[in-house]
This record gives sequence, structure tokens and C-alpha cells, in this order.
Amino acid sequence: THSNPAAAKLKITRDTQYLNLLKLIPQLTLSDLEKCIEQNETISYTTCIGDYCFLIVLQGVASQRSGYAYATDITSQQAAETNLKKSKKFLRTIIDLDPNFIFVKDREGRFTLVNKAVADAYGTTPEKLVGKKDIDFNDQIQEVEHFREADIRVIVGNEELFIPEEEITDSGGNIRYLQTVKKPLRLSDEEESVVLGVSTDITKQKELQSQLFHAQKMEAVGQLAGGIAHDFNNLLTGILGYATLIKSKDLEDNEHFSIADKLIKAAERAAELTQKLLGFARKGKNQNIPINLHSIIEETVSMLDRIIEDNVRIKLDLSDFDPVIRGDPTQIQQVVLNLALNARDAMSESLGGTNGGVLNISTKFNKHNEEKYVVLTFEDTGCGIPKSIQSRIFEPFFTTKPNRRGTGMGLAMVYGIVENHGGKISIKSITGEGTSFEIVFPCVKSDQKIMTLKKENNFLKGKGSIMVVDDNQIVLSVTADMLKALGYKVETANNGWQAIKKYKVLKNEIDLLILDLVMPDLGAEETFLQLQKINPKIKVMLSTGYEASQSVQKVLDLGMVGFIQKPYEMSKLSKAISSVLTSAAFEQSA
Repeated sequence: THSNPAAAKLKITRDTQYLNLLKLIPQLTLSDLEKCIEQNETISYTTCIGDYCFLIVLQGVASQRSGYAYATDITSQQAAETNLKKSKKFLRTIIDLDPNFIFVKDREGRFTLVNKAVADAYGTTPEKLVGKKDIDFNDQIQEVEHFREADIRVIVGNEELFIPEEEITDSGGNIRYLQTVKKPLRLSDEEESVVLGVSTDITKQKELQSQLFHAQKMEAVGQLAGGIAHDFNNLLTGILGYATLIKSKDLEDNEHFSIADKLIKAAERAAELTQKLLGFARKGKNQNIPINLHSIIEETVSMLDRIIEDNVRIKLDLSDFDPVIRGDPTQIQQVVLNLALNARDAMSESLGGTNGGVLNISTKFNKHNEEKYVVLTFEDTGCGIPKSIQSRIFEPFFTTKPNRRGTGMGLAMVYGIVENHGGKISIKSITGEGTSFEIVFPCVKSDQKIMTLKKENNFLKGKGSIMVVDDNQIVLSVTADMLKALGYKVETANNGWQAIKKYKVLKNEIDLLILDLVMPDLGAEETFLQLQKINPKIKVMLSTGYEASQSVQKVLDLGMVGFIQKPYEMSKLSKAISSVLTSAAFEQSA
């Protein structure tokens, strides 16, 4: 019966009021309207007419058998809501397309936002992760504790946190490496800050870096091998010469002993050189142990003497007290080697450097805020590095060496290793005068000591029967001769099949079997499993010239009783066998 001017937007007239209401509100029926009036109900609808949107509220008045309606123009609010929904959908699409891990956590550690990359890593969906904590879906307790500690640091400290590398275990059980930034996020003045995190998966980057570093390491090994080969040939000459002298019948017993002693020393030196080269070339999981920095420097310099020209002199100026740092010995050796070779090249005329010079390698201690550090300096008198490129020398693949003599990975590797060991490296250089690299490493806080065992040549003789299995005839013969000299009865086999055949006949007589790891046709693992079928309690000691590794440990874990590394001499062999047989005898008597 009445409408105000604003109702004109609804185009309602007195004559067609009911009809227009029903048309205006498609979801409204005549029965709904009658019920609203009869029961004094209030009902509301949203409807749009042309460019306008309205919230229409109907109120029934039963006593008057009528009612009234009022409409609120919500066009702008409706447009804002529509735009907000579009924006949310747009942003959701963007963060789900982003390969980085993006997430938001509240102060209790519950996820309030997670993108698809995070959910995919854990084999689920973003919706299922919202409202959960890490502990609810991640059974790696150490990872969960690490994440929570970082979150708390961000919340309590109210500051951004950069994590250069952290590990997660995905739903497939694979270790993935992330580089993460976490920062406090405050959505409004009334709300407390939460944690916003963005993580980049650097797993492939680490794998590629490892491959590049190993390739550069092999390049250095090639340079070392040339120098070591010369020394090794000299040692072999001594071994062969002494061996032929021992075979002579014109020598007295004391002369035999003297020559044999020299033969042993030459062989030990040859073995030492081989182990150094194998150790340096090692590719595997990095160690994190206390190491004597001076020992690493001295050992590396002893190898460098063979590949550095006569007109380049290395001078050591090491502090009186041995610095002990924590890390991987091979990687630290690589740092020393790369910086020394870099200095050599700077003082090599053929590589555009000076005609010789001096490389000073020095160490000194420094203290800052009660923390002890060792400062390692490499200072050469070479051609120097122009100031214009000094900021780029640690970049991968950047090199100034002519004729593609360098890979550009040497100093990049040094930088990476130093940073990973908690250290810092800096450079000072003057063109035409030389270059100085300064590295600062933190020393270990504890009083851990590096122990050196003295070598003893005591032979532990014994009794029993031992079978030696090796495809190398020289190793087979010399091991058999040493065992006989120690008092043992010896059987030999030059492959796995022959060992199995002999053991079937002699299984009640053989007390111990020494088995080579790598043999043609049938290796140690297969041979051992076949021997176990004959005698489940068989005692086998593994022997190999390869470095102790996961593949070696895998074979040992099958149930072998011991391990001996080649090369070995009589004292080492006697102690290894005595230890195994004594332990076995004790178990039988217990």
C-alpha cells in the first residue's frame, strides 16, 4: 500500500505489487508468501535486477493479513564479494602452480594455508593439511622438532629466519633438501603474528653440485697421479730389487733380515701412497669428525711436492698448537690442494703467471666472543688477480686460465666447502705482487684428541686350519706363506667355485676362511651364501683392496666374523686371525 522513492529501482507499483514481488524474487512462491503472513515470519532473499543487487526482507503481519518488505541495495558489497572470490581463486591458482613450498602456520604450529607443492611432497592434498601440525602427518621426529624450533624462533624473535639447508623425508621415504625462509606475518593490528614460510627444493642442485665437485676432484687426482706414479715406480724398483737379493743364496741371515726390513718399508710406503690417492678420490657420504688441520696440511703438501715445479717453493708457518676442527678430512684436503694448485698456476709462466715464487701456508689462532677460531692463510708471490674480477672468482665455471686449462670449479668448490664447515673465506690481491686467501674455521669446543697408534711388528702365532680364497695368485701365495709361518695349516682356492668344492670335503677341518671381495664369476657375497648352506656356522673373514664402504658393509652384515684391508703384512694378518679365532673359542666355551 506504500512504497518509498528508493523502491522505484525495484519497479514495484500498487497494482502489481504481489506479481512484481514474485517476479523480483524467483525463488519466492505464493505459498511461501502466504505462510510468511499467517505465521508472522521474517524471510530474506538476495536478488539482482539489471545492474543492481538487493537484499529483500519480507515480514508477515498476521493481524493485518498483510506484511511489508524492505530492500537494501547491496550492489557494491556483492561486487566486492565477487571480486574477493575471484582474487582468492586467482591467488590459489598461482601458489599451487609455484614449485616452491608455501605455507602459513599459526602460533601453535597448525597449518592455516598450504600450497600443492607441500601437499604433493607428503602425498596428500592442501585441504587435508590445513588445521594439522607437522607431527600429525610426519613420523620423522627430528624433522618435526627442527621445524618447530625454527617456527618458535620466528615468533618469539619477531624476525626473519633464513635456513640455507634442511632435510625433509617425503611420502616415498626419499630425503629432499630445502632452502627455507620463514618470517613473521601479521594480518591485522588486532591479531598476533603467524609464520609465513617459503622453501625451495635444492635436491637436484645439490646432486649436480656433488657431480661437478667430484669431476673437479678427479681432475686434481689426475694431476696427483702423475707425481705419485713416479714415486710408486721407484718404490716398486726397490721392492723388486730387494726381492731378487733375498733370493740370492750368497747372503748371511742378518743381511736377509736387513733387506727384508727395507722391502717391507718400501711396500708400506707404496701402500700409503695408494691409500692417500684412494682416500682423496673417495665419493660417498661426508664425514663430520674432529680433524687435525695441521696433519691435513702437511699430508697434502707432501703430495704437492711431486707436482710443483722446482722454481715454486712451499713454506709452512704453522702455529705451535695443533688446531682441531670438525668436518670432513677429504674435503678439507681438497681446499688445501685447490688453493695450492691455484697458487702454483699463478706462479707458472706457462699459465700466464710469474716465473716461480713462494707459497706461504700459515695458521694462527683467533678468539672472538669466547669462541676459538683458526685462521688459515695461503699467500703467493704470483701474478695477482685484477680488482675488476675479484668479486667473481668464487663463481662456478669462472676461470682466467688460458687454453681452457681450468674448469672454473676449483675456487667455487673451495668456497662451498668452507661455508659448509661453518667457515669464511676472503681474498686480498694486488696485480703483479701476489694473492692471499684467508680462511677462518671454528675450532671444536671440546677437548677431543686425535690419537695416533704406534705400529708394532709382533707376530701372534696360532694353530688351526685356514682356507684362503683369492683370484690374485701373488696375494694367494704370499698369504699362504705368511699363515704357514704363523703355524697354521693352509688350503687355497683361486675362485669361489673352487672354494665351495674344497669346503664340501674339508668342512670339518677348516677353522676360518679368508675370502676376497671381488672375484670373477662368483663374488664374495654369492660364495659366502653358498658356503653357509654347507655349514651355517662357518667363520669367514672378508678381505679387499678397496676402501671400506657401504658395499663392503653389506657383505659383512651377512654374518662374516671379520674384515682385513689389503695390503696387509704378517703382523696385521696374525692379529686379525687371532682376534677372530680367540673370540670364536671363547663363545664355544661359554
